[in-house]
Amino acid sequence: MLNQTFFSNHRLKLRNLLPTESFMVITANALLQKKSDEAYPFSQDSNFWYLTGLDIPEAWLIMDKHDTWLVLAARSNCQDLFEGQYNFDQISQISGINHILNYQQGLELLKDLGHKFKKIGLMEVNRSYDQQSGFWLNPANFNLQKIIASLQLSVNKFQLDNLLASLRQIKSQKEVTMIEKAINITEEAFLKINQNLQDYKNENQLQADINDVFYRQASHHAFNPIIAGGSRSILPHYTTNNKIIKQNDLVIVDIGAEYYHYAADLSRTFSIGSIKGFKKNIYQTVLEIHDQAIDMLKPGLSYVDLEQKVFDLIFQALIRLKILTNNDKSLVKNYYPHSVSHFLGLDVHDVGDYNQTLKPGMVITIEPGLYLEKNGFGVRIEDDVLITANACRLLSHYPYNLGQ
Repeated sequence: MLNQTFFSNHRLKLRNLLPTESFMVITANALLQKKSDEAYPFSQDSNFWYLTGLDIPEAWLIMDKHDTWLVLAARSNCQDLFEGQYNFDQISQISGINHILNYQQGLELLKDLGHKFKKIGLMEVNRSYDQQSGFWLNPANFNLQKIIASLQLSVNKFQLDNLLASLRQIKSQKEVTMIEKAINITEEAFLKINQNLQDYKNENQLQADINDVFYRQASHHAFNPIIAGGSRSILPHYTTNNKIIKQNDLVIVDIGAEYYHYAADLSRTFSIGSIKGFKKNIYQTVLEIHDQAIDMLKPGLSYVDLEQKVFDLIFQALIRLKILTNNDKSLVKNYYPHSVSHFLGLDVHDVGDYNQTLKPGMVITIEPGLYLEKNGFGVRIEDDVLITANACRLLSHYPYNLGQ
């Protein structure tokens, strides 16, 4: 569905952004240990895949203004025997790269290019641990830069991050098509949930049905699914997904299929049984803010303005609901702790500049929510939106009916 021209065009666009007298190196992700002799399922670095289409661990992509090389990591005899050897013809066919080198040849190439050019483009060096998110980062980029430092090249470094982000934030029609396919699969999972909604007794039963829809279509989860019933729905990133669901619970289902590496990200709030009164009022309030936010979207609107306008809408809604007063603006984040939008693409929270205005070709989410700890429930509604020449186009279309 995506041929080598797709990836070659991405490399050409990046090559045209490289400074004169420069070359660049980017690495694939490394495998990470799960058990004593088993790795976690491999997930490729999005920038590397964007430029090559290859799901190969620890490979390097090297480019200058004219040529492209792929350097493959050394493999053990055990890997070759149990997993198969590199298929060079297939690698070239997928990526459109004809110069394929082994690890030692790659080191020699780096030395040669380091003598030839004055500048080298690299991704920003990773920290080993992300304190905010609470996880260890893939070591591949850090290891690559240690290797380059050991070569003692007389070159000045520049960062590739912003160059790649500027390319990736504007989606081609093929990329939009992949995202729409991921959205369609996700909405099929919502449909299956809706059909079985009143029979569920546990959150993991919903996840089992979601898995069934995704995996039958050669898809998988773009992120850990959030299936938050009852009081767990006040936690925007709850992922335990194994608690009992009771009658009259609201259940936030925040899921996204991944198709050809492109992600969907949708949320619906379902009801086990009918809801009315205060719960129904909160749901309708979130839906109204969701619709108002989508109506705002058009080229030229800044992300900062979008976030501020939605924040103000939520503040006014909390006042109408008599949850806050005019003097309580600083408390809004207690009820609405996340942003209303983020870029969407190869990553669920995709790369892009949040200090700029919206431009045609950007794909973003709209996801207002309210989380009421004292009342023991939350509501979130999320859709995926393409910014067009004059306005926007809603890419997701699953109804907002609480499953009723």
